[in-house]
Amino acid sequence: MKIKGLPKKILKELVSRPKSRTELDKLFGNSTKLALSTLSARHLISQFIQEGGQRVVEITQLGRLQIDPDYCESCECTPCDCGYGNY
Repeated sequence: MKIKGLPKKILKELVSRPKSRTELDKLFGNSTKLALSTLSARHLISQFIQEGGQRVVEITQLGRLQIDPDYCESCECTPCDCGYGNY
């Protein structure tokens, strides 16, 4: 199933680095909580709580594959330059 709309925007935002839930709320508004629930249920993101009590959201490898089909899980690059699976 293809990711569209706000969930796709959130995934693209998380590619560069994990972000706090507060940062995502500021960027995307009130619908962020519902979109994060959907992404989490599909295992496209993971959420954890840092020492300071702040909830942090990061993209999973499955999430990266959803927004970039050329992403390589082995060498974690786009496009793959390690040749994994070609030998």
